[in-house]
Amino acid sequence: MWAYSQPGFTDEEIAFTLDAQATYKSLRHDLPPAVPCSPLGLPGWADDWLGLGLRAGGTTYVSVWRRGGDPQQRLPVPHLRARTYAPRLRTFRHRRAR
Repeated sequence: MWAYSQPGFTDEEIAFTLDAQATYKSLRHDLPPAVPCSPLGLPGWADDWLGLGLRAGGTTYVSVWRRGGDPQQRLPVPHLRARTYAPRLRTFRHRRAR
């Protein structure tokens, strides 16, 4: 991963970049064996919600993007349905590039 703060970044943009780097470093060991899954199906060009999942052994990572539409979305992850688990949520909000 190559990400670094740019001259002219606001404090918010710098914090976003640093947080993204820390998140990547915390999960990169799971990436080589991970298998992709699509909890919302393959994305369409104009879909309001997109989801990407990665299954790595007993860990599942899911990233979700909302581009519009309803403020809530059910996220089916069938292989977790009958399990007890404790999700850890990370929320990133970043304004579009200027």
